[in-house]
Amino acid sequence: MLASSFDMAGRPGEGPEGSSIFLVSVALQPLDPELARDQYDRARAALGQRFLVWGYAREWPAGAHAGVDVDSGPLVPGLQASASASGFALAASRGFEDREWNGQLVAGLGAAEAVMAVDPALARAADNPLGQAVVLWGLGFGPLWARLSPPA
Repeated sequence: MLASSFDMAGRPGEGPEGSSIFLVSVALQPLDPELARDQYDRARAALGQRFLVWGYAREWPAGAHAGVDVDSGPLVPGLQASASASGFALAASRGFEDREWNGQLVAGLGAAEAVMAVDPALARAADNPLGQAVVLWGLGFGPLWARLSPPA
C-alpha cells in the first residue's frame, strides 16, 4: 500500500494509514483504475474489519507502531476501529462496488449512533463537522463519481 507520510529526505513515515489510503484509492480511479483497485484491495485486506455484523476500518495495519494523529482521531480500544478510516472506507467500498463490506460499514455506523444515543457525552465527543462531512460523502458517494470515472 502507498505510504501516507514522508520525512524531509523522502523516506516513508509511519506507513499506510486507513484514512488516507481509502481516500487515495477512490481519487486514483479516474487516473489509473488498475492502481486504484490494487490499493483498495490491499487496504481492504489489511485494514477492513468486521465484528459480528458490523464493519469498520482500522487506521493502521496490525502490528504497526503508529499512534493517534490529528486525522485519525481516537481509536476504539480493543478493536482499533477508526471513525476516520471507516468514514473514508464507506465511500471507497461504494466506489469499488464492495456491497457486502459497505453494508457492514453502514451497520457499524448505525451501531455507533445507537451507543451515542445512550450517552449524550459520547455524542458530543464524537460530533464534529469534518466527521459529519466524511460520513455524508461516504453515504452519498456514487452516481456523480461514476460519470467522472472511465469505464473499466
